[in-house]
Amino acid sequence: MSIETPNNADLLRWWHQYQAQQQTQMADLIRNSILQNLFVARRHLESLACSQAAEAESKSSERCLAELAHVYTQLEDLSNGLDDPFLQEPLPLALQHATQPWQDQLDLDIQLPEFWAPEPSEHTRLLIMFVETLLNQLTDSNCSYRGVIELKRHNSLNQLVCQVFHHEPISDEFKTHLLDSLVPFLQTFRLFTDGECEQLSRSQEFIWIFRWAPPLSAFLRKTSVLG
Repeated sequence: MSIETPNNADLLRWWHQYQAQQQTQMADLIRNSILQNLFVARRHLESLACSQAAEAESKSSERCLAELAHVYTQLEDLSNGLDDPFLQEPLPLALQHATQPWQDQLDLDIQLPEFWAPEPSEHTRLLIMFVETLLNQLTDSNCSYRGVIELKRHNSLNQLVCQVFHHEPISDEFKTHLLDSLVPFLQTFRLFTDGECEQLSRSQEFIWIFRWAPPLSAFLRKTSVLG
């Protein structure tokens, strides 16, 4: 039986959707099974802590509760990492949520529109993965940066601009590593969206620009996401 060879865009899109589906199933297992079981165990220990007369047993229950709370938080973070529920939301809300962990670590200016048309889930996931990878790289470099992330409509196209300003010298090794690590996202973006992207490096500035045509529904429907 002959097997048709799909074009690169169709193959990459299928693989991306397949991985997303697998991650969703794993996240659902954690949320709906493991976390629920931990919640029941925690409630049981809480009832024991209230009813135990012996101080030693009460302290032991408190330690168990603290450990369970820690494990619960870890599993919750893991499930969100496998399948971020905000990826199903409009792109501005997904970006707002994705950048929150770095707000205290980096000087970030996030500029998002109040209204945005729904995007295909693979577009949102890819752009979120790009932003998270970029911010992770900056955090790991232990240098001082100021970042601007702006999402907007420009000349009838959707546009995401990420600017990074560095006032301290950075090594050529880190610069090369940073730019090279982000190239696959740019290449995949072109395949997924038929859009355009640029990666610019200047004396004290990095710039990434993504441009793509909005879905047809953008002209018919807009959703308030940040109001």
